[in-house]
Amino acid sequence: MDKTVVAAACAAACALAAWPVQAQENMLHGLGWVMEGNPGSSIRSSAITVSGNRSAAKVEAVGLGGSLGFGLAGVLRLIATAQVNTIGLEAMDVGQSQLLVSGNRLSGPMTTLGGAASANSILISGQGERKRLQGSQVTVAGNEVGDVHAQGAELYAFLGSASLQIPGRASANSVLLQSTDVEDSEISNTQQRAHGVRSVGGSALANVLTASQSALKQVRIHQHGNTASEVLASGASAALGYGALAQAKLEGAALANSIALAQTQLSNSRLHQQGNEVRQIVGAGGGALANSMALTQMDGQVRDWHAVQQGNVAQRIGAFGGEGSVLMGALASVDNHASALANSINLDRSRLTGRNEHTQTGNDAQDVQARGGVALANSVWALQAQLDASGLTQQDNSAQQVRTNGGSVSALGGVLGAAERSSRAGANSVVLADQAVLKNMQVLQQANQARGLDVRGGQAMANSVLADQQASLQDGQVLIERNQAQGLSTQGGQEQLAGGLLWKAQQDAVVLANSLAVVGSQWRSPQLALQANTAGQLHADGGSITANSVSLERGDGSGSALHAPVWLKGNTATEVQTQAESSSTAISSSHTRARAALNAVLLHDHSSVDADSQLQIAGNRAELVSGMGGTALVQSLAAYRGASLVRTPVTIENNRAQGIHARGDHQQTLGYGSSRHGIAAVNSVYLEGQQGASLNDSHVQVQANRAEEVHADGALVQANTLALSQRGRLLESQALVRNNQAASVSAFAQTTRGLFGVNERQSFADVNLNTLDIQAPLTASSLLVEDNRIERVDAQEGGASVNSVALGQRAQGLRALEMRVAGNQATGVRSSQGQQALVHSVTIDGTASNSRFDVVGNQAQQVHADAAGAEASSVQADGGSSVTHSSIGITGNRASIGTGGAVASVKNQQGGRIAQSRITIANNQASATQGGANASVINSGSLGNAAITISGNRGSANAALANSVRNRHGRLGGQIAILNNRGQAAAGGVLNSVDNSGGSLSGSVTIVGNQGQASGNALANSVHNSGSLNGRIVLAANKANASSAGVANAVKNQGQLSGRVNIVGNDGTASTSGTVNSVVNNGMMAADVSIVGNRGSASMGGVSNSVVNNGLLAGRVLIAGNQSSTAGGTVNSLINHGVMTGSVNIVANRGAAAPGTTTGSVINAGALVGAAGVAANVPHVANPGYTYTVPSTGVINQSVLIAPAYNFVFQ
Repeated sequence: MDKTVVAAACAAACALAAWPVQAQENMLHGLGWVMEGNPGSSIRSSAITVSGNRSAAKVEAVGLGGSLGFGLAGVLRLIATAQVNTIGLEAMDVGQSQLLVSGNRLSGPMTTLGGAASANSILISGQGERKRLQGSQVTVAGNEVGDVHAQGAELYAFLGSASLQIPGRASANSVLLQSTDVEDSEISNTQQRAHGVRSVGGSALANVLTASQSALKQVRIHQHGNTASEVLASGASAALGYGALAQAKLEGAALANSIALAQTQLSNSRLHQQGNEVRQIVGAGGGALANSMALTQMDGQVRDWHAVQQGNVAQRIGAFGGEGSVLMGALASVDNHASALANSINLDRSRLTGRNEHTQTGNDAQDVQARGGVALANSVWALQAQLDASGLTQQDNSAQQVRTNGGSVSALGGVLGAAERSSRAGANSVVLADQAVLKNMQVLQQANQARGLDVRGGQAMANSVLADQQASLQDGQVLIERNQAQGLSTQGGQEQLAGGLLWKAQQDAVVLANSLAVVGSQWRSPQLALQANTAGQLHADGGSITANSVSLERGDGSGSALHAPVWLKGNTATEVQTQAESSSTAISSSHTRARAALNAVLLHDHSSVDADSQLQIAGNRAELVSGMGGTALVQSLAAYRGASLVRTPVTIENNRAQGIHARGDHQQTLGYGSSRHGIAAVNSVYLEGQQGASLNDSHVQVQANRAEEVHADGALVQANTLALSQRGRLLESQALVRNNQAASVSAFAQTTRGLFGVNERQSFADVNLNTLDIQAPLTASSLLVEDNRIERVDAQEGGASVNSVALGQRAQGLRALEMRVAGNQATGVRSSQGQQALVHSVTIDGTASNSRFDVVGNQAQQVHADAAGAEASSVQADGGSSVTHSSIGITGNRASIGTGGAVASVKNQQGGRIAQSRITIANNQASATQGGANASVINSGSLGNAAITISGNRGSANAALANSVRNRHGRLGGQIAILNNRGQAAAGGVLNSVDNSGGSLSGSVTIVGNQGQASGNALANSVHNSGSLNGRIVLAANKANASSAGVANAVKNQGQLSGRVNIVGNDGTASTSGTVNSVVNNGMMAADVSIVGNRGSASMGGVSNSVVNNGLLAGRVLIAGNQSSTAGGTVNSLINHGVMTGSVNIVANRGAAAPGTTTGSVINAGALVGAAGVAANVPHVANPGYTYTVPSTGVINQSVLIAPAYNFVFQ
């Protein structure tokens, strides 16, 4: 549509140059100087002047031809010409001469019926043979024209049943060239006044230069200080009966203060338009050009030219196209095609070589509109054109109220109703389309302003570059800087009534502001920069907004390609809204889809960026952004559907975003339901789509960004994040997320269905902040998340991941990976509906080997997750994952989290595998409650041949786990060292301990130098086994207090335990049935037990420095050198209520006897096989059946007690 309209307008204008050939016999009817040459005629060193004429009289030219009877009811044709103050040269060579039309004034009306009217003009034609105009000056200056009308007519009645066609031409203050070679000459069109130039059925030209089938070499063309107003061109073709009762078409071209060249050579020339002004120019049924240049079909004929448009003003420029029918259109049909160009350059099917310059500066356009097509102001439009070694500058231009409204309407043919709109409005922009090519071109768009662009059914663009329909730029530079775009809006539409089963509407619209858009095209450039641009009050109803951004789209052909370093710096976008909608009823349905890309780089549908490129998005700001029905991409790199980046460094830094809202929506009435799926990607690298996206051999940095008040309804929020979907790839790349901040971030999603869907509700929402979220194959050398800050995050009905790394199931085969999460802070993170809150953590769902995972120096407070729990400063291996020959370090973290959370811990989930790896958890401070864990290792999968060190941690466990290892129904093997930790455990909590719950554990356990308190069935500095444990256990130099059935510095076995147990040099107190420095066996235990050099006290039923066997104990027991005090407890003793084989030695212990206590004794209430002895004054064994009574009531001190009747001692 676009190419056809503009080409028609330009061709119509250029065709005026040929009219003297067609109507030579009528030229003398005019007032002026007219010469017709014979072969060989010429003008040399002469001057032809038409100047100072005044005409107030009416000038008319009427042609007539008609028929009535044999025309079968009527035919009328009118052909006429009229000229005033005109120079006309035909078939003549001109050299070293001056042609001057100046100071003329035509105030009376000038009309022609049936042809063409010209006033104050110069007309030069070669009459089918190329003639020369050399070394001459052609000047049309200081003329004034008012009321020039041209009208043509062709009328049929009867057999045509009514038909009307009207061609007409009107020109004023113009220079028209045809078949003329102009060389080393100057053409001036200056200080003209034209008012009321009208053509019905063709073209109206005011203050115009046209050249057709000519040559301009070393020519200087000046259009300065011209004024044109009320310029109108309209065409008409109408039929009634044989048009199936009604049909109408309009085609017209109106040009003011413009240059139009067609099929003409142009070289070493300068075209300068300055200070021209146009008020109200209309092309009805075609195109309107104001203060513009149009080059058509100049293939290979333009070289070394310089075009300047400076300080021009255009107001009220309109192009209105129309085509309509009634019955043949099935009662009604309307289709509009039109174009309006103001202060613009149009290049159509032309090739420009050599060094060409295009400069547009200080131009102003107001109220430019096209109904049914294109409206451009202060712009360059290239279609099927090629520009080599060119420069293009657009600077300090201003455009306001640029509007388009495209339309196609039918009634019954659309089954009662249909409407479709498609149009384009542009200001201060460059449009490349239809395989246009720019080579070695430098494009500068600087300090331009655009306000009030409005598109109904298409595209609005301001201060932008668009490469569309397989266009390309090769080896050129593009700089878009300090431009302003305000108040851009677009609305697309396709409407239907009964054909959509009563109603259907679909909207698609595009807004471009301060941007580069590449659609199905190639772009190669040594530099592409968008900086210090401002865009605000942007609205797209039914499509997308792209502001201060670079966008690569697929278009109708293959994907686009970018080969250029890209810088987006210091840009601002505010008050942006996009909304899309598709709806139909029977009974009701609606679907919305929209996208806003602000200060961003967007790659879509197999678009690619290669190794010559570098992407940097830095120092940008976005506020108040709303994407209703889709996606908001803010200060981000987004790649979709097979897009790829190869060896491309990506940097996103120092950006600010506030007030970002994205929402997706799908609604239905009679099957009642609603569903919303929205995405907000802020300061991020976001790669996703069904066909995947890839980032290969690249370095990605996301740093020093800030995001505030970000909300996604339906809902995914990605802020300060690298996110890669399952179908993408991250290969041989590095990623860094550092020093970012996010605050007041929320997400909400809901899916409901009622009535016929009965009652169903599914909800989800996800928030990823300062995170590496990689769900795809990954081979990378380093992934770093460092020094980020988070405040107030709420994921309702979904999960939250902040300052973290998530490796998905497809992240397979990682080798030599360095992953670090360090120095991050988070406050107030919440997730709900059974989803996790992941803070400063790493989740692994793929495979890794020879890698390093470090979580260091992070802080978290007020972290909460419903049901599934929260994780802070932790590493989690999910089911199906595998980590081998790697190291995991969690050090120096601080956190307090809510119910069921894990802090500074390693979790190996069921089905996960960690093997031949080192785990270090050191110097963390945290608290865990209600099933949570801090500074611990939790294994539910396979953790084999591992070295686990937990040291220097401080924490508390309330019905939770702290500074400990828990093997829950998993397999664990290797060495465990729990060293120098401090904390408290209550309500069944586990502190500084190993808890083997229903799993298999083999290796060594060392618990040394820890301090803790255990109460309410809690465990501290201890080993608890309810599965299978085989290895050496050392508990040494620990300090603990145990109360209310608490256990400290002890081994408690309820399963199968084999190996050796050493409890050495510990210090503890036990009260209210507490146990310290002891072994309690309730299962099967085959081990040697040494309890040596401990200090303990027991009271109120407590046990200290002792062995209590309630199961099967096979091995030697040594209790030696312990110091204890007791009041109603058991110290330095062995109490057997089960079966025991081996020997018991209680040697050199010190304890004080008191009522209700047992000290330094062996009490056997079960079966004892072996030897029992108490050194220092106590017999070593007793005969079967004998009872050794206690010295005094309530005290058992340094004794061996064998209960009567059923107890035996075998030697």
